[in-house]
Amino acid sequence: MKKKILFVKSLNSTFIIKDEKILRKHFYVESFLFKPGSALRLATSQFQLLFWLMFNIPKAHLVYIWFADYHSILPIVMAKVFLKKSAIVLGGMDAIKIPEVNQGVYLRPFRGLCAALSIRFCDLLIPCDESLIETVNSYAKQEPFVAGVKHLVKYFRTPYIVIPFGFDSKKWKPGTRHREKLALTVAVIKNMNKLRLKGIDLFMEVASRLPHYKFMIIGASGWATDFINENKSENVTVTGPVNNDELVEHYQRAKVYVQLSLSEGLPNVLCEAMLCGCVPVGSDVNGIPTAIGDAGFIVKKRDLKLAVAAVKAAMESEPGLSQAARERMVQHFRLDQREQKLITAIHELIK
Repeated sequence: MKKKILFVKSLNSTFIIKDEKILRKHFYVESFLFKPGSALRLATSQFQLLFWLMFNIPKAHLVYIWFADYHSILPIVMAKVFLKKSAIVLGGMDAIKIPEVNQGVYLRPFRGLCAALSIRFCDLLIPCDESLIETVNSYAKQEPFVAGVKHLVKYFRTPYIVIPFGFDSKKWKPGTRHREKLALTVAVIKNMNKLRLKGIDLFMEVASRLPHYKFMIIGASGWATDFINENKSENVTVTGPVNNDELVEHYQRAKVYVQLSLSEGLPNVLCEAMLCGCVPVGSDVNGIPTAIGDAGFIVKKRDLKLAVAAVKAAMESEPGLSQAARERMVQHFRLDQREQKLITAIHELIK
């Protein structure tokens, strides 16, 4: 008989759904979608989560939570009360504090307390990259700063296992068309803080210095679209979010993929682009250099000249680098690798 896992999430992103599908292959899974929002919405969601936990947790073997945030504290407390095991997947916002762009759960005292206590008292953390535990960010600001839950959570002693995200190389693959001298970046952007966090402002500056190349931003909406259109150079196009089929087509025609974020976990879009054969350019933060390795170009500091040089080098690189980018993903970031490591870790936890 399959053991029971309670799966708690606050959104239905692709990478979360992939984990849910993996677990359903090996366990009986009950899922709860926590809906954050206003204070009233949060309170309502917490009550709904509490009743759901009270009904389901007695017969469960593990509570599996995506992100440490408002929604993680109740499952952790209930797991302790009912002597059940718990695991939290760290995603990024639960491992940073960057007030300059209003990013990180620890900027709000109560929210940060919920996340910190959840991380401190859960049985296992599952970060997608070692940097979410501890890192020094020398890219985002003039002076380097320490980040990661080991720095942000007092008395941190929680066991953890790094399990990178995995990707389907049959879905994300190069096409047959000729690659354009196009640099692409993808991010969900609605406001200035998110625009700066994802490095879109620097991406636009790079584009203005390289007018003979084309640049494209995918994922902007609302205010962000207007801002980009008002400030971009003529060689930049911008579009809203697209479905995965369209995204594959864009990856297949672009020579270069650019990720100049101030902070990240392990960016899915970067890895997908590399699988499709884009030559990667990325900032030296968190999981970005882990993904790129020696198959692309790392920008060590948030500096326009360095970023321009990296994008230009990627544009003029030999075709073999495109293949190297894909091969790196296939070798180190396969979906079956995540499945194997995840299931092994869970069996070890609940045995």
